[in-house]
Amino acid sequence: MLRDLTIQLDHTTKQITRCAANKGQFQETAKALGVTVAPLIAGYGMQWNIKYESHRRAILAQEVIDQMMRDDQQEIEELNAELAVFVQLTSEMEGNHSSGAHVIPKYLERKEELEEKIGTVWYV
Repeated sequence: MLRDLTIQLDHTTKQITRCAANKGQFQETAKALGVTVAPLIAGYGMQWNIKYESHRRAILAQEVIDQMMRDDQQEIEELNAELAVFVQLTSEMEGNHSSGAHVIPKYLERKEELEEKIGTVWYV
């Protein structure tokens, strides 16, 4: 059980420290939460003190990591909501060959709706 927890902790820490964008997101999330945390260490080393320090920093930054995971989960849910339309259209097209011709206009409608959504997005 403890081994599984440390493996999960190592995985999460490596995900955050893998690239500069994730490290930046970590620091921005900490700043938004008003929390001062030390940068995470990936802990790839075999030395026990590196692993210990990696785990210690991750535990101290638990609030920041939890917020990042909540944000990621929300983005996944939003993406799934957008893709649900296509899942339904695909199942209609695959399931009933006689009504397949009626699905194409629906598909084109969805495409136009998405193009309108993309057109209304403001990039900073």
